[in-house]
Amino acid sequence: MILAPVAKVQAIVIVDSGIDTVTRHYAIDSNTSELSYSSGVLNFDENGNLTSQPTQAGSLAGTFDVEFLHYWWTYQQGGEDPGNQDIYLYTSDWLRFVNPQLTTSGLPNDFQFPGFYSSVFGFSAFFGSNGACSQPLSPDSSCSGTNTGAVSALNGQLLGDKIVFDGHQPTTPTQFTGGYLYHIEASPVPIPNLIWPFVALLAGWTRKNLRKHTYPLSATSC
Repeated sequence: MILAPVAKVQAIVIVDSGIDTVTRHYAIDSNTSELSYSSGVLNFDENGNLTSQPTQAGSLAGTFDVEFLHYWWTYQQGGEDPGNQDIYLYTSDWLRFVNPQLTTSGLPNDFQFPGFYSSVFGFSAFFGSNGACSQPLSPDSSCSGTNTGAVSALNGQLLGDKIVFDGHQPTTPTQFTGGYLYHIEASPVPIPNLIWPFVALLAGWTRKNLRKHTYPLSATSC
């Protein structure tokens, strides 16, 4: 179980907000991608030594989409005359894997392609998990969530046109050992230009005709 309460921690005025999205379709390179499984079961051998079940190696092929998400908010500090305040820009960049169409062999059939948010930083690296607080948050919010079970996680990079990432997926919420390990390399279909629109999203945005909305001090949960 993952508990992730999100609370409004300060009274600021959100002037405007939005999400800019670019979606790319990718095909997995089955020659360079890997998927393995370990049951995580520990046993004692005939000599009384603790041993684990051998890791099973399998194959992985298929396609998936990547949503590149650029969240932005413009805001003013609360408690002062809004007409005399500067407007600030806060951004948060994420990606998410969606619409997987996979073929696996040689392994149990309960592998699930990661579908959680991953935070993008430095224009090319990303990290994500299904743990508490791994989600976009507005500038007036904070998260104090707690992980009460095993967490799936991944990290990767955008390398030119390719996307490369490694991760771990436990097979049950209480399984802290074993599960799936994966290394995935994929290329876009069709191959786009090297200069992605998403790079433009990360470069910064200017917003006009701002609409004012006040977010009150209140706690919400996700």
